[in-house]
Amino acid sequence: MGVEERLLGAESGVVREYEDPDGTRFRVVALKMSEGYDAADKAERWACIGWDVAVASEDFALAAGTGTEQRNYTPETPPHMDRTAIPGSAERSRKLLARSPLLSAERVDANDVTCEE
Repeated sequence: MGVEERLLGAESGVVREYEDPDGTRFRVVALKMSEGYDAADKAERWACIGWDVAVASEDFALAAGTGTEQRNYTPETPPHMDRTAIPGSAERSRKLLARSPLLSAERVDANDVTCEE
């Protein structure tokens, strides 16, 4: 991710796409935040643009979903997908994120971040 990571306040990170056997496409983002950046703030921004699930665990911000709200964004806002989330996909996104080596279903539940707008 290189330059993009620095813009996001991340020390390192990955973005991956997954496809269910039924053809549903999911995206997962995992960032290890740089010193001085708050993982919970990053996760909340993702929750506020409609990611199915956003998690802050230690200095990691993670999110998974099938899409995000479609709005006009500026370069300063969090990444969004080019498609709207599929209704009813949140539980499958949570299960996908729980498969991360950093998390478990219990850690996803305990560290879930919601939008406080």
